[in-house]
Amino acid sequence: MVVKDQIIVLKTIDFQDTSKIIGVLSKQFGRISLIAKGAKNPKSKFAGVLQAGNILEAVFYYKNGRDIHTLSDASFVVKAYPIHFDMEKLSILLPSLEMIDQLISEQSHTLEFYTFTEGLISWLVKEKEMVKTLFPYVLIRLAEISGIQLSFEEESFDPHIDYFLNGEEGLISTTVSSGLSIKLQPRQAHYLFLACSNRGKLIQNYEMDKFELKNLIHHIDVYFKLHIDDLYDRKSDEIFDDIAD
Repeated sequence: MVVKDQIIVLKTIDFQDTSKIIGVLSKQFGRISLIAKGAKNPKSKFAGVLQAGNILEAVFYYKNGRDIHTLSDASFVVKAYPIHFDMEKLSILLPSLEMIDQLISEQSHTLEFYTFTEGLISWLVKEKEMVKTLFPYVLIRLAEISGIQLSFEEESFDPHIDYFLNGEEGLISTTVSSGLSIKLQPRQAHYLFLACSNRGKLIQNYEMDKFELKNLIHHIDVYFKLHIDDLYDRKSDEIFDDIAD
């Protein structure tokens, strides 16, 4: 059947000599693959349209049981190209899309994922100032959508106390659990306190060096892998090495 739907481009892969296969998040169908025939031709109607992060109004031929469906037409709803010229914004977009691409195949909350991703991309396009420390906050929100929400045991934060991320319970607390427990650095614990308290505006201004950032992302990834099978290391995380402290 012919479908008109809003989609978000997660990734694009060259296919044969002239075409591309795009992994997309569809508002109606969740995570699907589309083939854009002739898209590698510079004169194609799809030229410049299939960039990761673009939100599109698309027409495609959809058939139940097929792995790949055929893209017929697409037009912009939101152009992500401004993000691709800003390294700090790109360091949020690309790992986020790669993580969402993994999670959506495991979860059924597709509309929640779509709404979150649409909002994230639209915000990244419009926001003028960006800090590189926002990606762990994205991961925490994705954990919530995936049903493995992290929570902070205490109602307030004390920088003089040790905190632990207890993996089995998804709880950041001052006590060590019998399962996986990760001791957090004070700034990591404070960040998680703000994130779990939905204080995103404060995190927008949160400073953290490259080592602390990558270490915190690693801790959250360990938590994800404890609860969701077959998650792989994101290739796009290499972008954090290109960002100056």
